[in-house]
Amino acid sequence: MSPEALAAVRIERDLRIPVRDGIHLAANLYLPEAPGRYPALLQYTPYLKDGMGGRGSIEVGQIALARRGYACLSLDFRGYGESEGVPAPPFAPAEKLDGHDALAWIAGQPWCSGRTGIWGISYGGNTALSIASTKPPSLGAIVAIHAIDNEYTGAAWPHGCRGALVGEIDWGFRVAGIQLLPPLRFSKDWTVRWRARLEAIDQPFPFHWHTMSPATWATWATDIEAIEASTFAVSAWHDSYPRETVAYYDRLQTPKRLLLGPWKHELPDFAVHEPIGFFATMAEWFDRWLKGRADAAGASAPAVTFFEQLGDGWRAAERWPPTAAAPRELFAGAEGTLSTHPALVGEDVYRVDPTVGLAALPWDWTTPTPATPPDISPDDHRALAWTSEPQADGLRITGLPEVAVVLRSARPDVPLRAWLADVAPGGFSTLISQGWVRPAHLVGGPLDPARAYEVRVPLNPTSYRLPAGHRLRLAVAGSHFPALVPAPDGGTFRVARAGRGGTRLRLPVEPEDAPRGPVPTFGPPVSERPTAQLEARSEHSVRRALDDRSAAYELHRTSRFRLDGGAELVWELDSRIGVERDRPEALRMESRQVWRVVDGPAPIEVSLAMWQTFEETALRADVSLDGRPFFAREWRLDLRTVPWQIVR
Repeated sequence: MSPEALAAVRIERDLRIPVRDGIHLAANLYLPEAPGRYPALLQYTPYLKDGMGGRGSIEVGQIALARRGYACLSLDFRGYGESEGVPAPPFAPAEKLDGHDALAWIAGQPWCSGRTGIWGISYGGNTALSIASTKPPSLGAIVAIHAIDNEYTGAAWPHGCRGALVGEIDWGFRVAGIQLLPPLRFSKDWTVRWRARLEAIDQPFPFHWHTMSPATWATWATDIEAIEASTFAVSAWHDSYPRETVAYYDRLQTPKRLLLGPWKHELPDFAVHEPIGFFATMAEWFDRWLKGRADAAGASAPAVTFFEQLGDGWRAAERWPPTAAAPRELFAGAEGTLSTHPALVGEDVYRVDPTVGLAALPWDWTTPTPATPPDISPDDHRALAWTSEPQADGLRITGLPEVAVVLRSARPDVPLRAWLADVAPGGFSTLISQGWVRPAHLVGGPLDPARAYEVRVPLNPTSYRLPAGHRLRLAVAGSHFPALVPAPDGGTFRVARAGRGGTRLRLPVEPEDAPRGPVPTFGPPVSERPTAQLEARSEHSVRRALDDRSAAYELHRTSRFRLDGGAELVWELDSRIGVERDRPEALRMESRQVWRVVDGPAPIEVSLAMWQTFEETALRADVSLDGRPFFAREWRLDLRTVPWQIVR
């Protein structure tokens, strides 16, 4: 940003914040230039306040909030960046306890009014929730964007299924690299501190998904009911966690607000579709609860704001879902039909295709947001699918769809994915909503092939106006590749049609004359862009053999950030996951990443390589300083012994 744009905000780098065991965490402070005492806002992640996590779009937000009269801090986790200590396991209690202590210190500073708030996206949203559950005395409000209260069933084992894309070859592997980076301000004794941190790492970040017991993870979930701070929850129809967001929103016992937008894993000011001035909206929320301004803009806003896709756009309601939405059941019928009439008794037999899921990648939060709706029909045609007649008047779908699948599986353990699609008259099919579960997890053990199970698959919440003349399609498959690891030997399952007790879709439908309420309005999104971020791009490729017997997903990411002092932090990642249709047990993931510090105190390179199969994973790290080896280590893990292993 230009010097003129920063004139009203002073930035202090590397404040040292003590926590209960004597460790000091490091923060960057964005403070209004005018003298005074201001409410403070904390943003707290492992993504490096001096690198990609603090100097990109987050810094734009911190400056925007500081201009609105807030002291804003970006804080490094223990053992990351400039903070002292050794990293705790991901999502462990140490994270929220350190955050609690940091707020106590912040509230007592001469530039703070004694009132504090927290905001963050993704991991930063998770920490907002978890710290709030510890009830810091100074904390009055939080904003949690794309957050979840239990990341074990989020990124680690999504809805009980073994994850692949997010937890292993993209985000999880990326954070393993961030763990190994040096303190990026290169202050006194930085090499000594760096070496001590490297030597103390017990296991790489993503290994914890497999080594931590489910019982331990359960105790680490955030106690939502304990939160007393006013909470603004934000999610998006195609983010990872819209279902979890509305679930924890329902459990909050405090003043609250919910925003559901037409985005993916994006800050609303920087969204591809329908960007809004959310930093300003966030400031209004904090004005109300931290400055005591009952007249703050937005103070009387409806509790729920959501975006109706292909329909009225932004809408408001006092609850989610809106009271006018009523359930309508559609039943899977013979010959792939879907109707409101219960089907005659019968069943459909399906041979699991482990490549299903590749067509859903445009909706995955790790991929770029497409400019136009993508086509999901390649997945439709590799799944069990039932399609309705054209809807003459269209449908207004608003709420929480759910699929009941009456299932008999030849395998003891298989992921089950269901999705709802909008089929245009020409056959183009685009995703409305999807969800997946692990039936063996739900029933508490391996599936009995002689038994039929009614498996409920909640789909993500949505608001979608199906155009007149379009059809609905319900699809079910035993794979969501590469988001999930497929079952190791494929197999078949049978889906029953049995009157009202058969496989069916429960669809929340609003009448056309349902009350709409006042139309929500937002200010324009911020126009500034992060200047420390020099480059950020990604390339995503799907490769499928001509004989359809194998498929793969390949990912390449590159970024460059300018550090203080003129150095650059350069990052490159290449990942691949491949599967054979008839031999899914041969699945293999491979990832490599390299971090380089250029024009710093000395050339620095941190290189990681990872591979994973059904039965084993390994990660090797090699670190060099000034062209000489500085650290090297390899970790291996037998996945046949993990607590939630896939049952063969």
